[in-house]
Amino acid sequence: MEIALNQKQLKKALRAIRALVPRNPSQPFQSYALVECVEGTDNSMRIVYERPGVTLSMRLDCNSSGPCRFLLPVRHLPAKFAYSAVDVVYGESCDIVKFISPTETIAFDVFKPEGYSYSNVESGDCSACVYLKSGDLLDILKHTMFAAKQRATMERYVLNCVCIEFSDGQATAVATDRYRLAAKSVAIASGQGEHQAVIPTDIVRSVIQALDRTGKVCIKFAEDVLFLSTDRVTIRITNGGYTYPKWRVVFPEDLPEHRVVTNAAGLLKAVKEAAINAKHKDHSGIVFTFTNGRLLLKTECPQVGNGAAEIDVQYEGTKFSRKLNPRYVVEFLDIVSQETVEILVWGEREPLLFRAGKGYEYLVMPMFK
Repeated sequence: MEIALNQKQLKKALRAIRALVPRNPSQPFQSYALVECVEGTDNSMRIVYERPGVTLSMRLDCNSSGPCRFLLPVRHLPAKFAYSAVDVVYGESCDIVKFISPTETIAFDVFKPEGYSYSNVESGDCSACVYLKSGDLLDILKHTMFAAKQRATMERYVLNCVCIEFSDGQATAVATDRYRLAAKSVAIASGQGEHQAVIPTDIVRSVIQALDRTGKVCIKFAEDVLFLSTDRVTIRITNGGYTYPKWRVVFPEDLPEHRVVTNAAGLLKAVKEAAINAKHKDHSGIVFTFTNGRLLLKTECPQVGNGAAEIDVQYEGTKFSRKLNPRYVVEFLDIVSQETVEILVWGEREPLLFRAGKGYEYLVMPMFK
């Protein structure tokens, strides 16, 4: 039996599932996704992946001559190929599945999922429901996820997550690793109430891969469970009872001592030029020196050499300097779409606040050594 598939949808589904598959699965089922075409449905295939804490279900358009159901070993199937069809050959104990692309065919045995079931991804009864534009949800996740801690520890597991808060008609995503914090807000399309969702970064990556920018996302809240759903995607996330730190208190309340406005692309280029030696182990950061109308960036590394760059800025006031981790600045500027960036500066041991457009703020702690 051959099943014709939508190439774009299949590639999107594989990428979303791969973001969830652990590098070293503790259970065999964590490397497999359930694929099923149900007879009598509207020419669609469902791919479901589950591991502790999350269940992902995606619906793909297809043209099938009959029903099928098998377990797909996700890691055995390269996501870069544009598969256009699946050929299923049935056997007694296992099936042979061939994924067909214009350039090659990949075939492997798959086991029959007899007695194998996944958690129900339907939302059921929920205490509240909020609607966001899909593009807005993707934007706030992409603009904050990079600031989360890259390696989770049991003591600081929540720092390996992105928190989304819903209040006052806005949805705000925030992420931090204790040395920097990114926060971005967008308006809620519909819904009300105050809610908080704490989502691990690997699940955030899967959400970004799974969702399209068009349409709306329904976000439902149940007891310790969060549901994200569109007409094609449903994601069930167990909250785990985590509470995100009170991040708003880290923003300085006093008026800033200095305010600088500069071109985002020009600043990004200057930071990269000055921090050419930033990857060396003895690199101690990049020094930002602000004077009237100019910003001088300088790095020093005895083993590699020095780096420097200079750009025009909108600033009038006394000369001052701050030392920052160049990677923190580059990762922020790489994702900024605004033409200009505003920098607010307080005392020497206070964070610097970068603003790019309405609702996007980025705090960075200076380096002291």
